[in-house]
Amino acid sequence: MLRSLAALAIVVSVCITPAWAAPGWRGDGTGRFPEATPPQDWSMEANILWKTKLADWSNASPMLEDNRIFVCIEPSTLVCLSATDGSILWERTNTYEDVLTAEDMALHKEAEALREAFHPLQREEKNLARKAKDKPADAPEAVKLAELRKRLAPLKEKWETLSKHATPGKHSVTGFSTPTPTSDGQRVFVLFGTGIAAGYDLKGKRLWARKIGKPTRGWGQSASPLICDDKVVMQIGAKLIALEPASGQTLWTSDSPAQWGSPLAASIGDSAVIASPAGHLIAASDGQMLREDLGPLPWNSPVVHDGVLYLLDTSKALALPLGPDLLTDGDSAPTWKEALRKDRYYASPLIHDGLAYAITQGGVLTVLDTTTGSEVYTQPLKFGPGKKPTIYPSPALAGGHLFISADNGVTLVLKPGRTYEEVGRNELEPFRSCPLFVGKRVYIRTLQHLVCIGE
Repeated sequence: MLRSLAALAIVVSVCITPAWAAPGWRGDGTGRFPEATPPQDWSMEANILWKTKLADWSNASPMLEDNRIFVCIEPSTLVCLSATDGSILWERTNTYEDVLTAEDMALHKEAEALREAFHPLQREEKNLARKAKDKPADAPEAVKLAELRKRLAPLKEKWETLSKHATPGKHSVTGFSTPTPTSDGQRVFVLFGTGIAAGYDLKGKRLWARKIGKPTRGWGQSASPLICDDKVVMQIGAKLIALEPASGQTLWTSDSPAQWGSPLAASIGDSAVIASPAGHLIAASDGQMLREDLGPLPWNSPVVHDGVLYLLDTSKALALPLGPDLLTDGDSAPTWKEALRKDRYYASPLIHDGLAYAITQGGVLTVLDTTTGSEVYTQPLKFGPGKKPTIYPSPALAGGHLFISADNGVTLVLKPGRTYEEVGRNELEPFRSCPLFVGKRVYIRTLQHLVCIGE
């Protein structure tokens, strides 16, 4: 039943406590909302307090600051809505035209024009190479291929120089607006898959905007920014970058290969640290690499709970005490390691009451004992008839219940514990974001709307 997925739990021997106070993805990054008392039941008609139509889709989760809800719109728009009634207070685009200098914009346009001319010829080259395979050099296909490659050579050389100025690739599911905004209480910060980062005051005044990098994979950007040690920390491409909140100036850059999950803020003693999905432990003060062999997580994000840092995914198995020894001893003995069902885990785990809840992309829930790492139970989840959905949203805990959502809009309500007990099933329109639980309300960014749920 269990196969080669590694579950990694890193136990903190001195102390590791959440270093964030800022709201962002999954609230504080854990998916836990202990003060919330939301309704357990909703539908397209029931317990909907308001629903606001948005101009386009996004996977970014809602973020709350000062009774304002911040969400994104594809491809690069930040929107601020009233949490009270859902009215749109302001929205700001963050396109290359909005942000780039005239010189950089000219390079961008040149790169886009070159791509338009260059990529069709690349496809033709690939097709001809297949036809010319195993044929003599004087065969018509081989001759045509040689001629095409002569034409392509200078274009390839030019593309090597200009490609960094072109619009990054993306996947139709990821888009450019998947990262969730974050806030330091006075400002809101956002990152898009185009490589553009921006800071705004809560009234919508742009404080700064700049291109900070480019995703290195063709599937888009999903890592969300966070606030740590009075810095805005962003993962893009193979870099973890810390920015000064007021100006957007780069404070430090640390090499950390691109992953899909978001970095996590935590503490060791009095020092703020960042755990990256690449399996790196980085000092928030100056970006120094403290440890670089703790992972990696290909798909989801680390989680901290009650002095333990959890990484649950298809990475190699490790479980290391996180105390002062961790920063100097690369051979720290494992605490526990366990195998989970082999699959992709897009959803990050949720930790509660001695149990870790991990969900595969296909909807198989595995619950582990956080003391020993042993399996408590495994349960295939059912999200209704029709096409099997994908589990992109990470689970949440609110009002003493677990909420597990799929991209078809169905949310299962479970009673936490060592046996599977489903107590509710709610249907909404499709979404891939993580629900936000605040007080007696639930905010969900569907593909079409921002929805406020409450009794």
